[in-house]
Amino acid sequence: MILQTGQRTDIPAFYGQWLINRVRQGFVDVLNPYNPIQITRYPINHEVVDGIAFCTKNPLPFIPLLHEINDYRQYWHMTITPYGADIETNVPQVDLVIDGFKHISTKRNPQSMVWRYDPIILTHNYTVDFHFESFYKMAKSLEGYTDTVVVSFIDIFDKVDVFKELGVNTEGCLTLDCYERAWNVKLKAPKRTPARPECNCYLHGDIGAYDTCSHFCRYCYANTNQAAVRQNCSLHDPNSSLLIGKLSKTAIIKESAEKSWIVDTHYTQDSLF
Repeated sequence: MILQTGQRTDIPAFYGQWLINRVRQGFVDVLNPYNPIQITRYPINHEVVDGIAFCTKNPLPFIPLLHEINDYRQYWHMTITPYGADIETNVPQVDLVIDGFKHISTKRNPQSMVWRYDPIILTHNYTVDFHFESFYKMAKSLEGYTDTVVVSFIDIFDKVDVFKELGVNTEGCLTLDCYERAWNVKLKAPKRTPARPECNCYLHGDIGAYDTCSHFCRYCYANTNQAAVRQNCSLHDPNSSLLIGKLSKTAIIKESAEKSWIVDTHYTQDSLF
């Protein structure tokens, strides 16, 4: 299985020590956001976890902890965008995040690193020309540290379909092919229903929790409001098996039956670029 960490919050930015503690303990508990007494317990060991997928806007707090998971395959989606505090309230400066991206890339490989210029927001301040210039500068700085960039718009209009005509891959950015190319393995994963019909991303059990990301980006889908985030953050215990709070006496724990998906460790795939 692939341990997903970033669909609901930014674990490297805010909860890195908690994740390391879970790796050391060998399991993690995940609360069902729609039924709080239901808990899924995922094992964390090399027999089951084929790799760890990260999505983050700020890897810097996690970098000192990376040595703890050096022996796990990793796949990094890192969002680097040029917005100010009016859009991304608590995200570090672009140059700092780029430095963090480069640092991790040198420890892994460019195929394990994805740059997200996402979402593209067009306003009077953030014009098309602004995005062209910002994207060019970032791309030059990240050259050699990744070979993949993901872009999306805050709203999807029909005219965006032009990207397909230009040869851009629009099928998904967390597909099994992406992991296979980064790790040189062949995966056979259980069939799952896509989150959206037009997307082939392989999204499954995530170990995060909603209303826990303190970046407070104005476009965030995972936060209800800042008050809810602050309340949840106050309940975080790095030593708990849950990201937020602790197991209740009424919790119903279901052990995950996930197994390794790797069927070939000598698999090679031609470059997509």
